[in-house]
Amino acid sequence: MFIIPCKYVEGCLILESVSAIRKYHPNVRIVVIDSDSSDKSYFSELKKIDNVDVLDIANKHYESGAFWCVARHTNAPFYVVMQDSIILKQSLDKYLLDDEQFYAFINFNEDTLYNHMMNQDGMTSNKYLTRLNEMLGGFGNLPMDLNINFTGVFGPSFIVKKNMVDKMLENGLDKTMLPVVKFDHEITERAYGIIAQQCGVDVSKNTILGNLHDLKSKYMNGNVLVTNILDKHWFANKRQ
Repeated sequence: MFIIPCKYVEGCLILESVSAIRKYHPNVRIVVIDSDSSDKSYFSELKKIDNVDVLDIANKHYESGAFWCVARHTNAPFYVVMQDSIILKQSLDKYLLDDEQFYAFINFNEDTLYNHMMNQDGMTSNKYLTRLNEMLGGFGNLPMDLNINFTGVFGPSFIVKKNMVDKMLENGLDKTMLPVVKFDHEITERAYGIIAQQCGVDVSKNTILGNLHDLKSKYMNGNVLVTNILDKHWFANKRQ
């Protein structure tokens, strides 16, 4: 099952994104979660595509809100959480059908003392770690007094299998990982990587494209990351 949150604005690529998924995955269910768009004219076009559901739930919790909305009520063998600015260029079956529990599309390296968010809104390392630990729910929290290196999940866009989803729900993440502001949303990118690690997944290895910094240095064309597997567009400034 593919899950795509969408805050529809002019230039949004949701129709192209869904059409590309359908091209390479003709039989997989796609669920688009509307993120409280003021313009919902795109609904009618999406409904013309086979096996696509559009949920008008006024989601205010970014990718995580869309994911939990679907994961709580379904029993799919895998879930692909993907931004509406990503256009697939080949099948993901290699990753969907193996035994690995989690894949990031793109990863990044992080540590708890040198973090790009520390200077935003007066955010200190202590406050950052406190919020991150709240997001982790019943999973193990990070120590407040040590520098911890980990791999984050950019987006967050990822593939997760049912067994790991069950662990996440058992640990209450559908209640704790519900970002409502941009800062919280960025913390979820870190939290998914830490949770995957605690589930035995090395995200630095289980990444489809690789590290964000390396990819941008090699494959950026204007505001588009162009790879053989997918293209990732940046136009978030239109949705502020």
